[in-house]
Formats: sequence, structure tokens, C-alpha cells
Amino acid sequence: MSQPEVFNLATWNFLLGEREAEEILRDPRIRSVVVRGGIGTVLPTVSCLRDMRFAGWRDFPELAVHVPVNTLSSAFPPLSEEPPQGKLMETLLSKTYGIRCAKALEPYDRQVILLLGEGLENPALAQQASALLKDLGEGKLIFVLPSGKGLPANLRALLPRSWSAAYWDGRNAFFSSSVEEAAVEAEPAHITVIGADWQHLFYTAIGAVDFFLVQDARFRNPSELPLWEILEMG
Repeated sequence: MSQPEVFNLATWNFLLGEREAEEILRDPRIRSVVVRGGIGTVLPTVSCLRDMRFAGWRDFPELAVHVPVNTLSSAFPPLSEEPPQGKLMETLLSKTYGIRCAKALEPYDRQVILLLGEGLENPALAQQASALLKDLGEGKLIFVLPSGKGLPANLRALLPRSWSAAYWDGRNAFFSSSVEEAAVEAEPAHITVIGADWQHLFYTAIGAVDFFLVQDARFRNPSELPLWEILEMG
């Protein structure tokens, strides 16, 4: 580590899949990490630092994470007004990440639905998931449950329709290798995330965008295009 390392990535989470960056973070001389940049990349990157302990690295070090306020740039595109009370995460998903938040969900061909298990005892969520699955067609359902917890009784009827089930205690379910592998096998054109915990929904939805960017990078060099242009291309 005699000089800084530079990595070309086109994802919101700047640590996503970058093993060399992970190895740097495991250097025993490192006690703290400073994350700088736009809020769109800082949020999922900071979240990833927390999630790494759940990604099979049992000895991942406890690192102090700092985000200097004077280096944190605004969302892209800029938020022109203060988000409504209680709508900060939903507004960020829409304005910054281009993610559609909807009450009524639509069926799509080649769709993957991630059903996040935290708080899914809510009957309304079970009804929403059941209604969506009636028209799922060729789509795939992936259950993501907290470790040590079974599927809520009100959702067990959906289990035979599921493509995969995984346990994940982190914020971004797509940081789970089991979820990512299931999604790769399903080859989705659309991803829908359903759940009760907004923090889990927020970071998993961003992880879904990163999933598509990583898949796109197999055919195009991500360093050739700015992140914003890649997102606009879908």
C-alpha cells in the first residue's frame, strides 16, 4: 500500500465485487475508513462496509467509518425541495437512483421478486405478494429471511412457488451470494422488491440496480461511460 489504488467501477456500491479493495480493508494497519463522494454512492458503500461481516468474512475487522460533511455532494439529480415527512428514502430511490416505488405492482415477463422476510407478518404484504404471484408467469420468487427465523405462517403458502430461499442479515440482500446466484440463473429483465423494513428495501433496491449494471458490464466496459449515462440506458 505504498500508493493509492484506483478501481474502475460503474456501480453505486463502490466495493461491490472488488476483491482487491476488500483485501485492502482487511489490512490490520487500517483502523478507520473515510468515504467521500456523492450521496448516491456514499450511502450504499457505507452500507456495504456493514454488510461485509455477513458475506462469509467472519474475521472482517471492525472499522470506524467516517463521511466528512464538507465532501458529501448532493443527490443526482439535485433534490429541488425538502422531501415530504417520512418520505426521504422513497424520494432518494426515485430522484437519485431512478427506482420506481409503487403501491400497485405490475407483472412482467422474466421478473424476479425478492420477498424480504423482516416484518412480513403484515397481512397486507402477504396479500400483495399473493396477488402479484397469480400473474407471475415465468417470473421467479426469491425469499430472503433473517438467519434463525422461519417463514411467517401467512406466507408459507407461497413457498412452493419460490425459486430460491436464502438467509441474509445485512441491509442489501443482493450482497448475498445465494441471492445473486439465483438472480443470475433467472436472468431477469425486471426486479421487484417487497418488504416491510424500509432500510432493507432501500439498500436491496439499490443492490438490484447494481446487479443490472454488473450484468451489463459483461458486454460493455463500465469505465467507458459515466455512471449516470449507464443508468439512463436502463
